Amino acid sequence: MLRVKFNTAKFPEHLKAARAGKLMIWGFSVAADVPDGIAALARYHGPQAGSQNVARFALPAFDALFDRLQALPDGPEREALFLEVKRLAVAYAPYKITAHLLSNDLTQPWVQGYRRPVFWADWWQYVDIER
Repeated sequence: MLRVKFNTAKFPEHLKAARAGKLMIWGFSVAADVPDGIAALARYHGPQAGSQNVARFALPAFDALFDRLQALPDGPEREALFLEVKRLAVAYAPYKITAHLLSNDLTQPWVQGYRRPVFWADWWQYVDIER
């Protein structure tokens, strides 16, 4: 027999418990906030356990590569390091990726100034309605 206890709480309470390492399983979504993906890989960085690293994943080989990755400028060497840290992340799989976020926009001809922002969601102060 399998017994499951579901804890019902608001999102901030679950996030606090997850960062404290008190949840065995939890799901949430994230979106990119920089173009190169370094923030997504911070979720696997051992020193960020309890913060970005909700899974509390710790792998010294990953951490060493991640630290080198942050110090390098854009270029072929940095791209090769990106591939290596992504391979480690996939091999150890502390997170299970279950979905990819997709956004669709629909606007009307009388809406002026709307454009999809790449890394932020507060766009409404830049739009207006044609009278």
